[in-house]
Amino acid sequence: MVFALTLLMQYLYINLKHMMSQAELHEYNQQLEQRIRYAAYHLPGKKFSRLAQMMLSAVCSDYHASGEYPVDGNPIAMGKAHGTTPQLARKTLISLMVEGWLDSQVGTTMYWPTGAMRALYGEVNKTPHLEKLPEAPAMPVLPPTAKRAAKDGFVYLMLNKRNGYYKIGHSTVPKFREKTLQAEEPEIEMLTWFVGTTAKERELHELYAEKRIRGEWFALSVEDVNALMQL
Repeated sequence: MVFALTLLMQYLYINLKHMMSQAELHEYNQQLEQRIRYAAYHLPGKKFSRLAQMMLSAVCSDYHASGEYPVDGNPIAMGKAHGTTPQLARKTLISLMVEGWLDSQVGTTMYWPTGAMRALYGEVNKTPHLEKLPEAPAMPVLPPTAKRAAKDGFVYLMLNKRNGYYKIGHSTVPKFREKTLQAEEPEIEMLTWFVGTTAKERELHELYAEKRIRGEWFALSVEDVNALMQL
């Protein structure tokens, strides 16, 4: 709560932007970007999502309205964007969701797949030093189809090496899903994933219904696995 209130105070300070020089404004915007990402790292997903919507609406102000600031109204360096404050906020949220960035202190790729950024690996008790990635993430968190996958999600295939069963499931963040399952079953391994809706997942469940062991786990043949690996 204290951390959230601190963030809110920082964003209320944006109202003083017209009293700042462009250099001061640029530095302040950089600090805001770091705070957004810090909040994303530490706050629970839903709480951060609500907070981010409000804060980004304040950050993504149309500075060109005063005639004193750059026409580019997106101050957190996610590329050129023009439009109303809500449009800029949405564009920023989408950019954060798709691109990802690197926590260089713990070697973690940060990304925002479902309304809140999550951390893979890393140590959450450390203050992250975040850097926006100029290119693709350092880890295979988001494949090139990320923009489409943000809406559809992924269908994945995992193997439990302990019993030889395969899991066909759906997730917006397959690698994160793999890590959560490995916490209970370390022998689980991701084999492949591809862009697909829950309807595609159900289609595959029906296709292999006779080989179902329980839930999303199946006793698949080598031929079945090879076919899924080609999707």
